[in-house]
Amino acid sequence: MLALSGCQLADIAKRDGKSKNKDEVDELYLQPKAASLPPEAQETTDIARLLAGLPSLSDQDANKKWRSESFWRTHASGMNKMWKEFGAKRGIKVRNWSVAELSDVASIPVVFQPFGGPNFVFSHLLIPNAETFVVCGKAPCLDIPKFDTIPEGVLADTIFQLRQASANILGLESEATSPRPGPEGQSLPGAMPMLLALAARTGHVIEAVELMPTDGGGSATVVDPSQIPLDPTAEAAPSSKQAHPTSACVITMRSGDGRQKRLFYFQQDMRDEGLPESAALLQYLNKQSRVVVVVHESAHELHQPNTMRIQRYIAKHAAALIQDPSGVPFRHFSPEAWNVQKYGSYAGAPSEYRNFDQPELIFAYSDKSSTPQALPFGTGLLHKELPTALMVVRPLVTRTSELPVNVDVTPLPEPPAVDQAEVAALRNTPASQETGEQKAGATAAGAAGVSPPAPAPAAAAPEPAATSALEASLAPPLAPVDLTPKP
Repeated sequence: MLALSGCQLADIAKRDGKSKNKDEVDELYLQPKAASLPPEAQETTDIARLLAGLPSLSDQDANKKWRSESFWRTHASGMNKMWKEFGAKRGIKVRNWSVAELSDVASIPVVFQPFGGPNFVFSHLLIPNAETFVVCGKAPCLDIPKFDTIPEGVLADTIFQLRQASANILGLESEATSPRPGPEGQSLPGAMPMLLALAARTGHVIEAVELMPTDGGGSATVVDPSQIPLDPTAEAAPSSKQAHPTSACVITMRSGDGRQKRLFYFQQDMRDEGLPESAALLQYLNKQSRVVVVVHESAHELHQPNTMRIQRYIAKHAAALIQDPSGVPFRHFSPEAWNVQKYGSYAGAPSEYRNFDQPELIFAYSDKSSTPQALPFGTGLLHKELPTALMVVRPLVTRTSELPVNVDVTPLPEPPAVDQAEVAALRNTPASQETGEQKAGATAAGAAGVSPPAPAPAAAAPEPAATSALEASLAPPLAPVDLTPKP
């Protein structure tokens, strides 16, 4: 791993937190103009900026050839437009909201995002001062070849897909309107292109990229790169599933104001059968005294009965859980152990996830004695933002020594049957239509092989932790943060 004693960033001033409107948007991600980097870090940073559609740093353009191509100029123009619109319409709203509502956990050093793949933009906006971001996805973490050896068609197709995926991440219409530059599947595979592009777009220079060994078990099978999705929201082709061992990487980077960051990516199945206690992800996370957990647009994966291991980790180690209704089911949070601060509005799950509806959460949001606070940003496409719900869940503790919280997220008994007419009234939906929608959602879920939530079986005895090859390659955990309330 490269080690830098310092990274001098030119023409960047620290934000004072008081800028408004256009200046605020421009400062959402402080972009460096120059950096003192060793040759290998210069090369990696320039690759990241090329993939992100950004110009090179001063005197460090190692890819002039590619930046002169029309397909890259189209990419840069499209990416600039998308990120500017995102910053103005949603990004600055999320950042300002987090400053007002998350100050008590703003200095927690580690943010864990178990779903969402390489996309760490929302987590970075919520906790921008975190030193470490840990994200997980289905795509493998593969090395990127030297860019002077990449065929033009491969690079053109890679940035075409990056632009499409970025539009999806930012909630924008795709800017990749030109014809696909090459045959489908010839782009660079794996999560690394998106990780590097997002690291650069969020204002970082790259000091080092390290692939980390994990104990995948068994011999690796050669995979056709065309079967591995670049788009972090895409499903892998059926023939590529479980065809490669799990992988992980860490990107050491530095933000525009000079602070060093680490971005960990783990290729990880979050189901209990794919996440043993010996998993490299849990080995790393268990070294951290406490983390902030972010669950956002996770397709309700934590509502499945076979995700209790990750739920138990969240319960025992989260200083705060920031989640939308797709996260840990609301009924799992006992009021004796958790404070749930509600924001926005919730009238039931979207139609495609109706079998994961939460009647008890609908009632909680309609409770006149505990009115949810306003949420200044929504979800969906920026030109038509949809109302959304967000919850900040904190363990009820008064002393730092009580963390990690010794509270298990075990499934509570299933809630009693509710009056569908009453639920429908809260949604302003006729009861008969409500029942039909729920039946349709359950039918669709059954056709897709998804079962509605059910009580999980009793937890098995903990598996003994195994020593992973990851141990030797991980940096030591960062210092814990004192959460004792200040007078």
